[in-house]
Amino acid sequence: MLRPLFPGVTQLRLDASALRVLDLTPLHSWPGLRVLVTGLPGQRLIGAQELGDRLDAPPG
Repeated sequence: MLRPLFPGVTQLRLDASALRVLDLTPLHSWPGLRVLVTGLPGQRLIGAQELGDRLDAPPG
């Protein structure tokens, strides 16, 4: 859904400190997108495992 709006984006940084849980599944189909999530522990990220090494989520 977002990919057509931002075709040149290859990196995404999300500050999730105001959230309890973050769903990353909409980003699974965005090839080559690298995602950095700050402010939220990895166990509270839905769909994190499917992003594999494209996701960096330091302990929040």
